[in-house]
Amino acid sequence: MDQRMVGLVGGIAGGLIGLMGAAIGTYYSIRNTNGPRERAFVIRSAVGFGIAVAVLAVAPWFAPPSVRAMVAACFGLAIAPAIHFLNRRQERIRREEALVQVNEPAERGSEPR
Repeated sequence: MDQRMVGLVGGIAGGLIGLMGAAIGTYYSIRNTNGPRERAFVIRSAVGFGIAVAVLAVAPWFAPPSVRAMVAACFGLAIAPAIHFLNRRQERIRREEALVQVNEPAERGSEPR
């Protein structure tokens, strides 16, 4: 195999492994949610990040060369705060749903018979 073929095979294999990792991570993130609001939030977040990554992957073919590096840099700078924000929001939703679950049995038990 010549060097170009090795690079092509490595690029395709790396992309497929990355997609499989993303699919497995998304599946278990959704599976490990505790309630319906949290599950919906995780699904929306996964779809949003998937769209953002797809746009970033396609952008180099349509963007002028002078803008390509800036697109990647903006994504790189935005992803860390976005992950931090989404993790905090998911934790808040998890706490709110836990409070609702704790309060529901007490409300049912206080009803007159």
